[in-house]
This record gives sequence, C-alpha cells and structure tokens, in this order.
Amino acid sequence: MVNYGRKLFLTVFYLIIVICIISFGISPVFANQAEIMLPTCNQVTSERYNIFINVIIPLGIEFFGAFLGFLSAILLSAKVDKRKRTDLEKSLCKELETIKNELEERLKDNTSDEIYSYITTAWDINLASGSLSFITNNYIYRKYFDTYSKIQYAQQLEKEYIKGKLSQNSDNKNSFTYRYIQTMDVARKREAQLIFDMIKKLLKEKEHAN
Repeated sequence: MVNYGRKLFLTVFYLIIVICIISFGISPVFANQAEIMLPTCNQVTSERYNIFINVIIPLGIEFFGAFLGFLSAILLSAKVDKRKRTDLEKSLCKELETIKNELEERLKDNTSDEIYSYITTAWDINLASGSLSFITNNYIYRKYFDTYSKIQYAQQLEKEYIKGKLSQNSDNKNSFTYRYIQTMDVARKREAQLIFDMIKKLLKEKEHAN
C-alpha cells in the first residue's frame, strides 16, 4: 500500500511540473500568434488565451491540489496502520514469548501432572476490540491464528483434565475416569510440545524478518 502510494504521489507530482512547464511555455506562443493574426482572429485567440489562463489552469491546479491532499491522507493512514500493526505484533510476540518460556520449564519434567493455564490477554483484548484487523491482510496473520487456535484447544484439554481430576474417586486403572484422565494428560502434554515448537518457529521467523 505504501509503495503504491509513493509511486502515485511521484506520478502526480511530475505531472503537475509538466503542466506548469507547458503553461509557461504556451503563454509566449499565444502572445506571438495574437500579434500576427487579423483583428477578428486576434480577438478570438485572446479570449481563448484568457480562458486557458484564467479558468482551465486554475481549475487544473485546484484539482491536482485536492487530489494531492487526498493522496497524502491515504499515505498518512497507511503509515498509522503500519505503526498499529507493528505495535500489535510486538504485543503478541511478547505474550507468546512468555508462554514459550513457561512451557519450556514445564516440558523439562514430562512426568509432572501440574496444571497449566495459558494466558492470552493480548490476543483476547485485540480480538474483542477488532484490532486484529490490522494484520488480517498480512501473511503472518495465519501463523498467529494457527498458534492461538492451538493454544485455545490446549486450554480446553487442561480444563477437561482438571474436571477429570476433581471427579476421580479412586486410582482404579480400569475405571472410565482414570482412563479419561490419562488420555487428557497425554493429549495436553502433546499439545504443549506442539505449541512450544510453533511459537519458537514463529518468533525465529519474525526475528529474521526484522
């Protein structure tokens, strides 16, 4: 968007310069022609010349001035959107970095049944406010979306694991509750590893892109 705006700005700028040059060049030409023509032709030429100088050129300059202002507004808006997108990505990356570090500590002890809660405040707030629209058309949005979708699924597994633990009455390995808890435990640890790898890859690509 910004590159396109710059090209359009330069095109209009050069066009205005050309029009000005032509206008100043046409003035003496009309004057010389007016001197050598017959009185009637001289009057007609003079009227056309006055219309060109007093009407057409001012209107043309006013039109391009208005267009230039419109173009400047587009460029300014693009610049503001870019800054907002940059701030949003920084916020999401910081949040994902925190999750990655916490998961790294958790994954070191694969036998632990400690409950983990994924904190996604930055994503939730920006999703609710509509701020995620600033990166909707960006290629990296898909990576954020996939990662946070994975996190939401993992969070649901953690909740199911907690429910199973709270409803467990015995350690009977043949009971449905015991087997359900074991299944949830394996799934949540698997998802934790996948999320850790996804975040690590995303942050690495982001670092190389900068």
